[in-house]
Amino acid sequence: MTFSSSIRTAKSVFFLLAITLCGHGAWAQSTSISPYSRFGLGEIHDGTQTEQFSMAGLSIPVLDPFAFNAANPATYHHIAKPIFAVGMRYQIMSAHTENQSQMNQNHVINNLAVAFPLANKRWGLAAGVMPFSSMGYSIVDQSPIPESNESARLEYTGVGGLSRAYLGNSYRLFEKQDTLGNKSSLSVGANVSYIFGNLDETRKLIFPFGGFGYNFRAQERIRVDDLGFDFGLMYAFHLRKMTEKDRSFIRMNIGLTYRLPVNLNTRGSSLAETFTVGATTGAETAKDTVYYNDYGSGSTYVPASYGVGVGLDMVTRKSRKWFFGVEYRTEMWSESSRNIGDVVFSDEMGNSQRFVFGMDLMPNYRASRKVLEKTHYRMGVRYEQMSLILQDQQLEAYGISFGVGVPISLRRPQSPSTFNIGVEVGRRGTTADNLLREDYVMISFGLTLMPHFRNNWFVQRKYD
Repeated sequence: MTFSSSIRTAKSVFFLLAITLCGHGAWAQSTSISPYSRFGLGEIHDGTQTEQFSMAGLSIPVLDPFAFNAANPATYHHIAKPIFAVGMRYQIMSAHTENQSQMNQNHVINNLAVAFPLANKRWGLAAGVMPFSSMGYSIVDQSPIPESNESARLEYTGVGGLSRAYLGNSYRLFEKQDTLGNKSSLSVGANVSYIFGNLDETRKLIFPFGGFGYNFRAQERIRVDDLGFDFGLMYAFHLRKMTEKDRSFIRMNIGLTYRLPVNLNTRGSSLAETFTVGATTGAETAKDTVYYNDYGSGSTYVPASYGVGVGLDMVTRKSRKWFFGVEYRTEMWSESSRNIGDVVFSDEMGNSQRFVFGMDLMPNYRASRKVLEKTHYRMGVRYEQMSLILQDQQLEAYGISFGVGVPISLRRPQSPSTFNIGVEVGRRGTTADNLLREDYVMISFGLTLMPHFRNNWFVQRKYD
């Protein structure tokens, strides 16, 4: 790829990013059905594609030339060809207390991204959009009315979330390679993200019909938008090298990630009013404004995040390809805060920790026309100490996942595009101390498109 074609590619990336940002409304929707999303910025997303989701979110040490990995920006230059990736997730969740349970479900577009190798794969460029956090809950309770046999209905709802539109770059600092293809390399990368969105929460007090007075509701809106930065590093080297007689090898990948702490620009307001409910239609009609308060501007502190991962890429003598990896990630949510004008918002939060093990198997890495031999088989397990502290205990979560990546074309040199599907079964929280336990099944669908070997996207053809 020449310098002029690289410039055209960069312009195309910026154009696609602009189109993505125009879809602000599509990405600012609520993508959570968890009551625990009530706290902080909501449920924080891990930024993985379906390929990494199928390995319980293992991503930091993953170095795959045929898959996109936004979780570690140091991998962008390693892709074999331009990539377009899109993903969608569907979740079924059952929330339990000691005495009750409730089923919910939702679906959401999880990611949209494009990436390009540049300058003979020394540089890599990527752009995309994905959820950063999500809020989506609805809680209903009853409160007895004094001197009456009736009860008032209490409703607590929250919707919205923050989205992340990012532009990333990676650079290969050095690479040493022998004539057989054994090599070691060190690369770095960074993403600059525009984080934006709304968090809307409503509290309602609804009286039964019969002269108890007007109903009451209080609405609060938080608007966030600012820039964020995260960085990655990847070091890869061969533990066992290929020879002329033996093409098997073992490569170790060591990855590091870091998200810079940032104070996000934040504005907020609250509105309280009385209202009536139509007896037949159920429509709410505002009556009187009790108060309106524009908090003004302030900041939301998003803390630092640190991650490390180690993976082994192995190809056996029979061309069977294995990948095993582990990673650890922690986020300093005990330092989080939100201050808008004279108002301080606070939830008790702790530092989160996550431990992941994942693996990927392709039965025949090199030459095969059989679907089952060219399919990726993935699985992983995860344990997480969540950031939420409720009833003096820090909540825990764990899950197991599995999935497959099916080639769209069996001739990988012609087109390495794949259709990926992954399933995670997990649990969050506990029913002890009057808390809530969430059991869920989440299904992730992903499409990774790469061009035919005779076609290079965004490169102008030349004829003599």
